[in-house]
Amino acid sequence: MFLPFSSSVSTEIIALQDFSSSLVLDFVTQAELEATASTLQTNINKKLDSASFDTFSASYDIDSASFDSRIDTKLDSASFNNWTSSEYIPFSASIVERVDDLASFTGSYATTGSNLFFGSQSIDGDVTISGSFVTSGSADITGSLNVSGSSRYVGRLQGNVVQVVNTGTNANTASLETLDGHFYRLDLNQVTGSTCRIEIPNTVVEGLTWTLKVRQPNTSYVTLQFASESFEFPRLTQPITTPINGAVDIITFVSFDNEAYYGNITKDLTPQIV
Repeated sequence: MFLPFSSSVSTEIIALQDFSSSLVLDFVTQAELEATASTLQTNINKKLDSASFDTFSASYDIDSASFDSRIDTKLDSASFNNWTSSEYIPFSASIVERVDDLASFTGSYATTGSNLFFGSQSIDGDVTISGSFVTSGSADITGSLNVSGSSRYVGRLQGNVVQVVNTGTNANTASLETLDGHFYRLDLNQVTGSTCRIEIPNTVVEGLTWTLKVRQPNTSYVTLQFASESFEFPRLTQPITTPINGAVDIITFVSFDNEAYYGNITKDLTPQIV
């Protein structure tokens, strides 16, 4: 077994030696490679030093200078200067002003046309609506809501109930700010005397309807005295409240002008104790 294998290996080694000998004969020598590189460099130098290449270079320089000159001429022309001063500079200033205006906003803002808002929206101030106003859910508005047109509500319309605070000497004066709401509550337990004066600190506002709930003290009776310059009642007489301890009376007021609030009393609405 060894002799046939050894003979096979010997044959393969001889074949490799023959291939290597042929490969060496096909390679170029270092001297031949250097000669070829030198010839190539010489040809490149001749092309770069030729008159045609120089002519192209000179032509390129002329065209480049001409192009630069034409750009400079356009930039220095009167028409370009007029366009810059009359159109570009004002336009640029307008863009800068608009960008500054946008950057000055610190919150959300609405644009002209239709706007769609998501989440809670807080409006502090007056709101004027011309046309339809549709809201889904609750809408909290601090200030005035002026609607030009019809107003339709589906659901509950709830007003704010204002607690009237007694002021003045011995807390015998109650001041009503009629722009605070439509429902007011006055508890006469704080009154130390037998009379409480009701007054309006501002002028009468036309087109208002509001209601005052009055509760008598638990241990005494207080007479109400409405300021004559702000209130009017039937037959020009002051309303007489229910003279019972803890009694509840409801007085409703309306105004049609800036002269007075016209009132009417519903007496003795004290809850019955069973």
